Amino acid sequence: MNSAITEITKEDHPELSKSFFATANYLYPFGILTLAKIKKLNYQEVEKEYLNSVSAQVSDYMDFMKENGAANQSFIKGTFIGDDLNFCNEIRSAIEITISETKKLKSKD
Repeated sequence: MNSAITEITKEDHPELSKSFFATANYLYPFGILTLAKIKKLNYQEVEKEYLNSVSAQVSDYMDFMKENGAANQSFIKGTFIGDDLNFCNEIRSAIEITISETKKLKSKD
């Protein structure tokens, strides 16, 4: 989904585009690792499933963004893109804090 949002927003909202791209790329491996653990499958099997799921979501998201763009003359106005980005950034922050705290605990041992 990151490439779709990045492409749609890069011209009019370059900082939003850059932020979304960075966060999506940061979260990507964690999504695959989490799914692998939940489904108890190997990384390659889960990566295929993950990519297929993301691809379908990107398609739906792009369709919505195009319809919204035509209706509102804006890809952003009237959408949930800001909420999506905030949610992704909250997850990223939680992961970064967890990693940082884990490193602190390991360095004390």
